[in-house]
Amino acid sequence: MEGKKGPEFYIAKGISWLFHPMIMPTLGIIMINFYFADDMYLTGEGKNAVIWITLISTFILPLAFIPFMLYQKLIETIELKTIRERMAPLLITSVFYFFSVYIMNKMNAPLIYTTFLLSAAISVFCAFLISLFFKISTHMTGIGGISGFIYTLLLYTETNMQLLLFASIFAAGFIAYARLRLNAHNAFQVYSGYLLGVAVSFLVFYIDRTEILLSM
Repeated sequence: MEGKKGPEFYIAKGISWLFHPMIMPTLGIIMINFYFADDMYLTGEGKNAVIWITLISTFILPLAFIPFMLYQKLIETIELKTIRERMAPLLITSVFYFFSVYIMNKMNAPLIYTTFLLSAAISVFCAFLISLFFKISTHMTGIGGISGFIYTLLLYTETNMQLLLFASIFAAGFIAYARLRLNAHNAFQVYSGYLLGVAVSFLVFYIDRTEILLSM
């Protein structure tokens, strides 16, 4: 049950919308463009292409399915408050995320882009499987994926991303506060969501690290 809807409630709502998990892949691609695209000789047109492919396949297309899911009564509201409501959206979203990986492969995008999107796709699919048992926080999984990817890049490259890592952890704190304030999750669901995102990002990058570093 939600608490009294004071200013904190609406601030928490705003944070939840601003850091929606479906926008995280696009933010991650923008981050990669900023730090690594020039090293890989990616043109301005190429940078825009990977952003648009990511935005369309991981945000716009999953969002476009919401009216259909509402009509079919697969979900009752766009807030997905129950475990049952989360199943179809998470599965559909994971399919589109894997589709984005396929498109990146077909256009021969640098491996770091494909690896990042693959980690996002696996995270969403894992969240779908975990949601069979409890309501893991996908907001925290999303920001955890960003934190985990930045951390692995710091370990294996000489890129100065320390401030960005701190910013992502700081953002994770705000998101955790928001989800708890809205009673959308309990502490375990919040922490496990963040851990899932960090772990999947780290493992996927670690497996592909040699090929990624050679391509940069």
